[in-house]
Amino acid sequence: MPPADEQHHTSPGRRAAAIVTPFVAALMATLAAYLLLRHVLPDRMATHFGFDGADRYDPSGSALASYLVVFVIEAVLFLVWALAGDEDDTPASFRTIVTLAWAVATATAYLLCALLQASTKSPDGRDVTVPLPQFLIALAIGAAIALIGRFLPRRH
Repeated sequence: MPPADEQHHTSPGRRAAAIVTPFVAALMATLAAYLLLRHVLPDRMATHFGFDGADRYDPSGSALASYLVVFVIEAVLFLVWALAGDEDDTPASFRTIVTLAWAVATATAYLLCALLQASTKSPDGRDVTVPLPQFLIALAIGAAIALIGRFLPRRH
């Protein structure tokens, strides 16, 4: 084991910032999509989905707020995962958590933007569907980010 002065320790605040950043960026992208599309969105949008499809509808502004809560939940889960780790965790394990945070945040933002786009095609917000290929694209985006993060050169 290298001497203590050679180990890479990051303060909890910096670790938290590294985890929260992807979710803030994804939230901003989703907010930008909403602002670009708000003039063509229906007055009421789906805010909850069950096995039979959408089962709750709220005004579009409230719908946006509920969609963005998803980012808060994801960020909290990743924060707990990252900060609950042992202080002796390697930088590589923290890097993996950050990479996965970027992958999940980006895939979620893509899906929420796809949902916003799909909502523009429904005048009453009732018959909104996101086609299966959109879910596959979100999965591919998340996987690509995870792979890129895995194979990027590491700073020493």
